[in-house]
Amino acid sequence: MTVNVGIIGLGIMGADHANIIQSKVSNAKVTSIYDKNINQAQRIIETLDNPEIHNSGLELINSNKVDAVMVVSPDDSHVEFVLESIKLNKPVLCEKPLSHSVKECNDVIEAEQKIGKRLVQVGFMRRFCPTYQEMKKNYNNLDVGKALLLHCVHRMVSAPSYFESVMSIRSALVHEFDIIRWLLETEIVEIQIIKSSIRKDLDFVDPIMAIIKCANGAIVDVEVNANAKYGYDVRAELVCEKGTILMSPSRKNELLINNEHSFSYGKDWRPRFADAYRNQNQAWINSILNNTTSEGSSAWDGMISSFIADKGVQAFEEEKTVTIPVKEKPNFYN
Repeated sequence: MTVNVGIIGLGIMGADHANIIQSKVSNAKVTSIYDKNINQAQRIIETLDNPEIHNSGLELINSNKVDAVMVVSPDDSHVEFVLESIKLNKPVLCEKPLSHSVKECNDVIEAEQKIGKRLVQVGFMRRFCPTYQEMKKNYNNLDVGKALLLHCVHRMVSAPSYFESVMSIRSALVHEFDIIRWLLETEIVEIQIIKSSIRKDLDFVDPIMAIIKCANGAIVDVEVNANAKYGYDVRAELVCEKGTILMSPSRKNELLINNEHSFSYGKDWRPRFADAYRNQNQAWINSILNNTTSEGSSAWDGMISSFIADKGVQAFEEEKTVTIPVKEKPNFYN
């Protein structure tokens, strides 16, 4: 059986997803696409097997040639397309965020519960990254004791021209919120954002440091640096009672030439998380074929990440530590 996938949004991420589904995932095919930029849609067709071009995202979702939907459109359009997919009982993989609005996230949760089936997976792909999966496996299976500290690094080469300070929280830190909850199997209960005041060449605050307290007592620090210059670099170190698990930067080759030992970093997130995206998309397709619940982040997880992001923005703007109430998860999402 082949799952016919429709993709809404064909920017950098959408085009990558189209290529992954078409050439790197088994039992799936891109049959329909939509982007408000018709020229972009026509360019993408050349790399695929002649999918249909639709006039709107809603038209694509309603096509009888679409079994499942990928939403990779601008953030503020996500919920409309996700709700329409749920209405038609079609599985949907929505790039993060599900929505920046907690209320809209709750609308999705209510829609899923109403039909009695989980159809939404949110694209927090780090859960499918081999380095994070190995860290979680070692933490759970080795005799390292309880987690005490988690040190996280999230560095980008340079920020885009439209970057704003809160994007470090809503677009970058939000990934950490999801991976912290997944890795440590706990909830985040407190957040503080420390602002750097060193750089004067930017019109936004960079870098920032988040200090996070978890319900299980673990403390997490996260550096978000949007202008690290040397490359895209995401890694972590988990300090436990009886040992430490250190995640090395993901790299394929190390060079020992010209009296130097070096390795290269990617220019953006795609090389770093290429395996994660492929694994995520394959797991999503497998869950559809097997009629099982996806292994990825649920609509509930998407809502929680947006809720914590709201508290993070509050902590940033008010320059204080903010308490995060723990929401009771419905049995539907257990």
